[in-house]
Amino acid sequence: MIRNWVGQTGDDEFFDACDKYGIVVWEDFWLANPVDGPNPDDNDMFLKNSRDFILRIRNHPSIGLYCGRNEGNPPQPINDGLIAQIDTLHPGMRYIPSSNMGTVSGGGPYRVLPPKQYFQIRATTKLHSELGMPNVVTFDSLKQMMPEEAMWPQGDVWGIHDFTRTGAQGASTWLEMIEKNYGGAANAADWVELSQFIDYDGYRAMFEAQGAHRMGLLLWMSHPCWPSFVLADLRLLLRCQRRLLRQ
Repeated sequence: MIRNWVGQTGDDEFFDACDKYGIVVWEDFWLANPVDGPNPDDNDMFLKNSRDFILRIRNHPSIGLYCGRNEGNPPQPINDGLIAQIDTLHPGMRYIPSSNMGTVSGGGPYRVLPPKQYFQIRATTKLHSELGMPNVVTFDSLKQMMPEEAMWPQGDVWGIHDFTRTGAQGASTWLEMIEKNYGGAANAADWVELSQFIDYDGYRAMFEAQGAHRMGLLLWMSHPCWPSFVLADLRLLLRCQRRLLRQ
């Protein structure tokens, strides 16, 4: 499943590709977290746009559900309007008002945790819409992301690529793990190699913990266009999946 976060992708090519490859689409409408963005000034215009959009994508078999708002509920007139529109224009399709409350859970965390903590606090009995941690690229990719002089010691250029010590990513915890678990790194190549172990353990724990109740998990984020350390490595996830299948 791909969550089209806040409906930012509206291209026909996206929905066509999901149809072709059997990928379910979680389709958000265009409402950010109430803390991040104001409510629409014109509810009627919003609902005219949503009606047009539902009519345009409803015949795509990849559409799995509609979501009213990211981490909050839509204003009541919009929520009521979306329910009525989906019932009429796309009958039988699931609608949830919020991405992280009610039917589903969400809200991270987005930083790395010790593996056991995923089992203690995130083995929910609901589909979890956002869970993530920094994902450290291979050394070959790192060399394409930044000049050699910026690789070591780590500085501001790493922050430009979303490896930040504070904030949602909480990379300070990651640095502590490298130091305490593996005795530190002498250069960027060593640091990147050690980071692969942290990534493997973390992503594996996420899915094993959430699998305790056979519920779904969506990773945050999975496909930034800017080279980023907040990127789910598909190869890493496939390795975790093969390990689980063998068990």
